[in-house]
Amino acid sequence: MAKVSREDIIGPAKAVNPACRITIKYPNWAESYQETGYNPAGQRELFDMIYTGTEARDTVTTDQHLPRYLSFSLMTYFEHMWPGHNGGGWFDPFDLHITEQYLEQVYLTAFSKPRELMMFCFQALADHPFVPPLGFQLDKLDEVLDHCGAPIGICCYLPDNSQGEDNLQDFLGMCGLPIVCTPYWPGDAEAILLTRAAACDPEIVEKLEAYVAAGGKALVTSGFLEDMMDRGIQRITSIRFTGRRVRGRGYRLEAAGPRHELTFPQGTEEVGIPVCEFRNNATWALAKVASGEESYGLLLRDTYGEGQMWTLAAPDCMPELYRLPAEVLTRIRTEFPAGGVYLEAGSGVSLFAYDNGSFIVYPYVTRTAQPATIRIHARGSVKALRQPVRVDPRTGEAREIPPQYERDGETVFEARAMPGRYELYRPVVG
Repeated sequence: MAKVSREDIIGPAKAVNPACRITIKYPNWAESYQETGYNPAGQRELFDMIYTGTEARDTVTTDQHLPRYLSFSLMTYFEHMWPGHNGGGWFDPFDLHITEQYLEQVYLTAFSKPRELMMFCFQALADHPFVPPLGFQLDKLDEVLDHCGAPIGICCYLPDNSQGEDNLQDFLGMCGLPIVCTPYWPGDAEAILLTRAAACDPEIVEKLEAYVAAGGKALVTSGFLEDMMDRGIQRITSIRFTGRRVRGRGYRLEAAGPRHELTFPQGTEEVGIPVCEFRNNATWALAKVASGEESYGLLLRDTYGEGQMWTLAAPDCMPELYRLPAEVLTRIRTEFPAGGVYLEAGSGVSLFAYDNGSFIVYPYVTRTAQPATIRIHARGSVKALRQPVRVDPRTGEAREIPPQYERDGETVFEARAMPGRYELYRPVVG
């Protein structure tokens, strides 16, 4: 692709018009770049601009099983790769059967704060039923984004030319973990996520060790740890793998904070995870999957130096993450808030946080989605959650949600989550 770019596109074009500017548009299949000739971190230097394909597909009936969160995370990946040179997000109406599926790729692209949105293409969109609701939503999105800063979240490190645990970061995003991506080591991030893809960095163990020892907080997957077993990761954790796997739908949770209460939620369907064997009191399991008279680590913590490394036992079938009960997902989110905020909800609800304190909550339209009451946890004492684009008819001012209670250094709010409806919030403090 680099050779074709230089000799067949850029060279001939510049020969005719030296002042022309050429943009390369990268497709949505990021996990396949290294097998299809793409090398964005190096290749992008040949071009004047890049553009990001954020198109989604129906995940059940089409070949591309891409979680919808990719429309957001891939934008953040390219924004971090070459700041100021990502022209925007490009999406289309193909292989989508529900209007909201088309609109959701637009929403999530917009939530990444792009320079522009591009609709492909005129022939496909002319007289298409997706277009009228899109026009309505573009005005609404424009109003919402006026109140949003730059996206923030758990920083997922995806080195160039890497692969492994395909799109796991996007499945976690669909479960309410706020994730942004980068191809560069995010050593100054408040929290980082490492999937098996990060194992492609030959210096990753040393980088991770230094990051955690200095006070960082890392969430790593079982796939990442498995690849690190012969590369020195034993200095940080007592977890080992023997190839055993377990399935269950019962859980044991230890609460965060000073109370350390135990709860035992039940799921409706089994989830299968690798057995992360660990040494008691060296590594601690805060969430476990129960099977019979035994339980196995799902979310485990190692303290190292001034920081912590958390391990998530990831299922082979990534959509099984959606089967985790709300209590289990909330326990994971508790450890990795963005902007001091995390959600108490089931799967299929995403949190998008910004560096000015604003955040967006979006419940996806799925085959089983229903309206639900969720809780929003904000660190510290918060007087209210303001909805800047929702008007209170009694006062004419922005609507505000009062808190339900304050406990353990958090303020908790209740909100209604309607599938297909995004809501913007901003904490009111002081």
